Amino acid sequence: MREILVVTRKEFREQLRQRRDVLRYIWFAVVFGGLFPLSSMGQGHEALVVGSLPWLAYAGIVTASGTTVGAFFLERQRGTLETLLATPLSDLAIFAGKVIFSLFISLLSVFAAVAVELLAVNVALLAAPHSLRGASVPFNLPPLVYFALFVTGPLFLVYVIGAGTLISLRVRSIRTANLLGLLSTLPLAVPVGLVALVARPGLNWGFVVALTGVMVVVDAVALRLALGLFSRETVVLNIPS
Repeated sequence: MREILVVTRKEFREQLRQRRDVLRYIWFAVVFGGLFPLSSMGQGHEALVVGSLPWLAYAGIVTASGTTVGAFFLERQRGTLETLLATPLSDLAIFAGKVIFSLFISLLSVFAAVAVELLAVNVALLAAPHSLRGASVPFNLPPLVYFALFVTGPLFLVYVIGAGTLISLRVRSIRTANLLGLLSTLPLAVPVGLVALVARPGLNWGFVVALTGVMVVVDAVALRLALGLFSRETVVLNIPS
């Protein structure tokens, strides 16, 4: 466990020093948590709730894709990947440390997006109380949305991280890796959209709980494949000479 935390702290220290990356994470929270939900206010309270779930979820999904690819490619560009691989840290510690970092940053992005939405919508309601039909002040999201975002949501993020790791181990171009990483998130639009459809009065908890169980299985497969392919030899052979 100590080795895993060493790698995780290293990822925080190195990646968060990159001002461009930090600004990008903030931008995701503003766009997915503020601009998109505010554009749905004229359609009423229920439409805002239904539309918010996919956008808030994708704040974390896009962040997970970017941080996972960056955990390998940006470290190559900084020239620190070879140093990490030369340490006595186990392959499992290196893999798990990078996964934990990506998961934490992705969840933080979702938290930030939710906070931005609640702040933006409530400020808009104070300025124009009738701008959101059927809403009460203060505006808040229903419990199912929070469950979907912070219980089921991390399982989606783990899938994205596992897929991003597989891509990073097999692709040498960061542009190709980013493109494939974004494409790997497209299948998630279907279950996220289905959750959004049931996030309305008469909440369907059974569906969300069942989806959570399915994602546990999907994550187990994705992480098993990624961990099975992850090794010092694989990473070294994929470092451009």
